[in-house]
Amino acid sequence: MVRYELKKIISIRTILCLVVIYVLFLALFWIQNRGVEQARSTDMLRSIYAEIEGKITEEKAEKIEALKKEKDEILEKEATVEQEYKEEKIEIDEYMRYRDDYHYMNSRSEIIDAVYERYQTNRKQGAWMIFDRYYEQLFQPERNQWGLILSVFFIISLLVCCETQEFSSVIYVTRKGKCGIWKDKLKTVMMSGVILTVLYAAGECAIVSMFFSFDYLEAPVQSISCLADVQLTVNIGQWYILTFLLRMLNIVVFSGAGCFILLHTKNKKIGILVMAVVIFLPMILAEVMQWDVCNVLSKWITVYPLFV
Repeated sequence: MVRYELKKIISIRTILCLVVIYVLFLALFWIQNRGVEQARSTDMLRSIYAEIEGKITEEKAEKIEALKKEKDEILEKEATVEQEYKEEKIEIDEYMRYRDDYHYMNSRSEIIDAVYERYQTNRKQGAWMIFDRYYEQLFQPERNQWGLILSVFFIISLLVCCETQEFSSVIYVTRKGKCGIWKDKLKTVMMSGVILTVLYAAGECAIVSMFFSFDYLEAPVQSISCLADVQLTVNIGQWYILTFLLRMLNIVVFSGAGCFILLHTKNKKIGILVMAVVIFLPMILAEVMQWDVCNVLSKWITVYPLFV
């Protein structure tokens, strides 16, 4: 029974370890979002998007075009203004006003160009203009799955190692006994995985809500830069639900595969070690070494690229 399997592993140390993993992951996620908040470009982007955010209309398109044109004109006439000032064709007050405008636009030049490029892409795709940096944090698949997979892997390891040798030798005598106990373990892991998926998703949303109010959930998902190539016609809210369900599917597949492998492994500890290497090594290499092959493998481990 699932309740009996849970009793085998639930203890103060087990709960403490899961809490530490959970809190550590959320702390790292908070630091990432805090970094976005403190970035100098964030305030600049927000000030620009305050005028153009939402569905692209003719009025907003004109504002974007005008901003790009104003920036280009100010930066392009620098040499001319400098020459006119040297030749005393303009007064120092006019020159200083231009220098202020120039420094202001020069500091925002890359951001304005990026917004304009995004505007052109979004207009062709029918997407909206939204400030999406926090959505990008929320929808980074490999990063957000680390803590969840580690927690489930920890539970699988406990369930495998909790059996004594004497108990195993008795219960594994018959095929029915062996399969029965592993079915209970699989159900336990899957149930724990679903609960953990909900907890991690709730924690991520809570952290993002500290910095962002989840605006424009009705906008097409392609409005988010990192999801511009998604082939589904869904909005941001629907995409979040879809990815949440995929995380659950990921955990179910991961739990089933893990239990199946360990069921057919005589040395359970060696089996756990092999699983750890197969699952976490590609993800670590993808982060540290930036190897494309490992990066692709780590993404498939987290299921998400099914619709990208």
